[in-house]
Amino acid sequence: MNLFRVHGDTRMQHNNVPQDSQSIESLGGGRRDEELAARMTYGDGFSGFDIDYLLLDMESTELGTTNQGWGTVRQYETVNSRLAMDEVRLRYIAQLPWEYLSDGEEIWLKAGVGMQLVHRELNLTVTEVSGSGGVNNSQKIEVKNAASPMLAIRLAGGSGPLDVLVDYAVNDDWRIGGGDFKKRFFDFAIQANYYLEAQDLTLFGGYRRFDVRAHGSEGPAEYQTDFTFDGLFFGFRFQF
Repeated sequence: MNLFRVHGDTRMQHNNVPQDSQSIESLGGGRRDEELAARMTYGDGFSGFDIDYLLLDMESTELGTTNQGWGTVRQYETVNSRLAMDEVRLRYIAQLPWEYLSDGEEIWLKAGVGMQLVHRELNLTVTEVSGSGGVNNSQKIEVKNAASPMLAIRLAGGSGPLDVLVDYAVNDDWRIGGGDFKKRFFDFAIQANYYLEAQDLTLFGGYRRFDVRAHGSEGPAEYQTDFTFDGLFFGFRFQF
């Protein structure tokens, strides 16, 4: 289970005229929402392969007011928004030969490096609620990429059944195939795990923050997004 929110800015041409950026909050977005995620792991829990899937569907229950035009949506209109995103991450981490063990091996630290591939498809729809002249315009953008490679670093430490895992990955405008995601973006997460040996079950919780930066077009209108998602996550993992 994830409790994510989105914040940041976006802009889009209106009547073929470039517009200034406006916050996602001004479009009625930005509230925290419950989202679904799943992970499959092959390895020892630190090194190996991870496959993560995240489904975001943030439909606004609040209203905003545009301070600029955004596509077909006009300036100074009351609007709401819906943001949906599918994300798949494939990560491989190789443990470095360095490892710290305290006397008695009660406390341990280890580090690893690897690669992360990310595929994302994001849709943002902004709709006028009470448009002037009785017309409620709606504008949608579809942002997607084939795959974005990221350099990944992992640090972990623990004692007994409790350990803490830190993941950081960065992309410096690298892409495989076509896509709308541009500029440097990052992905950070810190996670605490508690292992119940008798049940072969791990309880976990943590915090994640990642960027979605894109530049593309819908028809003749160019758009840009500079969004950051962050929030808490928690769940459980079975081991086979």
